[in-house]
Amino acid sequence: MKILFSRAASAALSLAMVSLLALPLQAADLAPYRAAYVLKYDGGTSGSGIVEASGAMTAEWRQTCEGWSVEQRIRMELINGDGEALVTDTGYTSWESTDGLTFRFNVRTLRNEELAEEFGGDAKLNSRGGTGTARFTIPEKRTMKLPVGTLFPMAHSEALLRAAETGKKRLSATVFDGATKEGAAEVSAIIGKRGIVPQSENAEALTTRPFWPVRLAFFDLGSKEAVPHYELGMRMFDNGVAGDQIMDFGDFRMRAVLTEIEPLPKPKC
Repeated sequence: MKILFSRAASAALSLAMVSLLALPLQAADLAPYRAAYVLKYDGGTSGSGIVEASGAMTAEWRQTCEGWSVEQRIRMELINGDGEALVTDTGYTSWESTDGLTFRFNVRTLRNEELAEEFGGDAKLNSRGGTGTARFTIPEKRTMKLPVGTLFPMAHSEALLRAAETGKKRLSATVFDGATKEGAAEVSAIIGKRGIVPQSENAEALTTRPFWPVRLAFFDLGSKEAVPHYELGMRMFDNGVAGDQIMDFGDFRMRAVLTEIEPLPKPKC
């Protein structure tokens, strides 16, 4: 069975986008939270071999005075036409400093309970919007130069929100999240028209607020390909919370439906 897996299974969570690289970025009012999603098969191409799929995803953003920690887990079961199953289970953790200059990451993927791949290390930028270096320590030691304008996921999220709030419709950025051996990716965002979810009785305050429909396309750094290797569509709220999502892996799609969400405490700095 042909299976595709993507860097944004992290960063799906990592709601990562960019802009205004030359100036210090005024932090958007991102909300710390914990969320759970149900994954449902949303169709695919005839050549994918997949006829059924399901799964679950959890995401947690925690804020301290020094930075943000992110934990995400995504588990999918894919069934082919012969009834054979492939279960993928990916866990992603990261920490990013408040100034957006220091980053640590680890991602581990199991396929049918066996370790398929693992990446870990750290990265540092010389300045906001400047160059930097990423160091992989897992599975082997190696370094990678990060080009001018590289952003880490939380800084990218802030920049996308800032772009949406100022009425921008498109945004391109170089983002490093450590989730694949390729390192940085080119992320192209299309931002839709602002909407708002009205307040109602027993409504969740984290998701009854302004939002933008956003479509992200992920390309390998320097790629000349016209088709991205992964796309993510979502409802992005003005506090950084990701609502329902569509994950497009190229030959099949998964729909992530937000089922539970709760706020986490903000630090008193």
